[in-house]
Amino acid sequence: MAMPADAEFQRPSTHFPDALRIGVLAGVEGDELRLEAHFMHCEVCREPALRLLRQMGAGRQLEVLRQTVPCARARNALFRYFEQGRELAQAEIDHLNACEGCSDHFLEPAKSARHNEMEDDIPALD
Repeated sequence: MAMPADAEFQRPSTHFPDALRIGVLAGVEGDELRLEAHFMHCEVCREPALRLLRQMGAGRQLEVLRQTVPCARARNALFRYFEQGRELAQAEIDHLNACEGCSDHFLEPAKSARHNEMEDDIPALD
């Protein structure tokens, strides 16, 4: 049976270990830091992370929405985004723009990856 051409690009539905997911949803600092490290080195997560970063736009600060969408809901949606390719609702995107903690753990690694890719494209001076 032949695999579809895009099968190699599909993320496994359990890409993140359950213990890590639970820790991040609960706000356990050690698990949040492990998630950041994962994003810094995972080739599977790189493209979705960069796509998410482009979606963030100008980075509006929406403090009111931080109260209406809890971090756990936004983080759960982000896990589904990375593992299953589900799109985020606008309220979850707004939360990610407004919440410093969620932004640090889910967007900053993508910003670093994008910065590193841009540096790799700069020709060396001889």
